Amino acid sequence: MFHLWMIVSGLISFLLLAAYYRYHKIKDVKVLQSEGISHIKNLRSVLCLLQKHRGFSSTYIKGQPDVETQIDAIQTELNRILADVVRTNSNIMSNALWVSVNEHWQRLSHNYKHHSVENNVLQHNTMIQNLLYLIDDVAISHGLARLKLSNIDNIRLLWREWLSAIESMGQARAMGAVILAEGTCSMMSRNRMMYLHEKIIETTNIAWRGIAVTDEQKRQVNRLIACIKIEIINASQTQSMSLASSEYFELCSAVIDSYYQRFDDSIAQL
Repeated sequence: MFHLWMIVSGLISFLLLAAYYRYHKIKDVKVLQSEGISHIKNLRSVLCLLQKHRGFSSTYIKGQPDVETQIDAIQTELNRILADVVRTNSNIMSNALWVSVNEHWQRLSHNYKHHSVENNVLQHNTMIQNLLYLIDDVAISHGLARLKLSNIDNIRLLWREWLSAIESMGQARAMGAVILAEGTCSMMSRNRMMYLHEKIIETTNIAWRGIAVTDEQKRQVNRLIACIKIEIINASQTQSMSLASSEYFELCSAVIDSYYQRFDDSIAQL
């Protein structure tokens, strides 16, 4: 009887210990995921501001000095958020992607005025691509890929395909705004806009296949696609572009902001 009691007692102790470790393991995972969500929110803000900086700085270089106020405001806010990223996640300083993005930004924010438009856009594109890789790296390392949402087939689509679709629109915003500011379009620029036109169609269609979107969100993108086709690609053939650069920039921004809101709403549900 005593031996039986010892066996039962040992089994109960084992089960309690296993439950204790399982509880704390789950708790640790949830803490890690919570931290990851917070980091992703900050990096998403960095991404949005870098995309805006690309557009405004490019039109500034092209001869629109009135946007310098917006550029200064973006740089101030971006530097604040970058400092906040380090403050809330000191481990990120050892991440090669973070080091690349941060150092690249520090250089570019001080000397963008001395670049050509083409080089300025290329510098931003490179930095933003590294930031997208960093967002994916942070999300995976913090276990966010294990999370699920009912209206998204695979949660990774949110920070991969969805943000890639936004970046396609962001590149089209920057390039299109420069072309319309100049009032003329070279064959190289026209080919670039044709590529971005197709890229927006491709990336949004991929995102839509795995992420539920509203009819209005689809209409917004379709209006943007039509605008690029009619007001830039087609109009550039006869050099009859009449859409104001600022109006085009605002149209692109409205669509991009809507898609960022969808991203934010989904992240808030995790």
